Amino acid sequence: MAASAGLLGKNNSTKSAEPEASELSALCDHCLNEVPVNIDENTKVPIPSVHPKKEMGTFEQIDKQLSKRFKANGICVIDRDGDVLFSSVKNYNLVAFSIDTILGSNLIKTEDGEFENIRVKISAGEYLEFISVRSTRGVLVLAISVDHILGRANAKDVAGDVLKIANLV
Repeated sequence: MAASAGLLGKNNSTKSAEPEASELSALCDHCLNEVPVNIDENTKVPIPSVHPKKEMGTFEQIDKQLSKRFKANGICVIDRDGDVLFSSVKNYNLVAFSIDTILGSNLIKTEDGEFENIRVKISAGEYLEFISVRSTRGVLVLAISVDHILGRANAKDVAGDVLKIANLV
């Protein structure tokens, strides 16, 4: 009954649930120095690179390379589920069109060691080239907005670059 009396408000104890400062055990110097405390919550801490000494490529680097080499207007990397992994295409409608095109085509059925490519003419003097490769993480499709046709040999080179990045562990 005594426990239920406290729940009904008949217990007039005013002790708070938090311990008093005098009740806390003192911290030693080692404990204070072990974990650095960041006083300013808004300070951004740089994240260290996973492979700082390795020359790893990124989709952003492929975008820059294709811009220089083929005058690409932007790229979009899409996985087998239609999720966009990287996009530098400024027109969102082209990205949505790329997703719909990829999911409705044979590009998703690319086998190991192969690459597939198709192209769609968007407007006078602008094409979307789709290059699909099967990586260790499944099929990836690269959509490239260019002013001219890449051709099969150039598409194969680009597919090799995408595989190098996608297969990194």
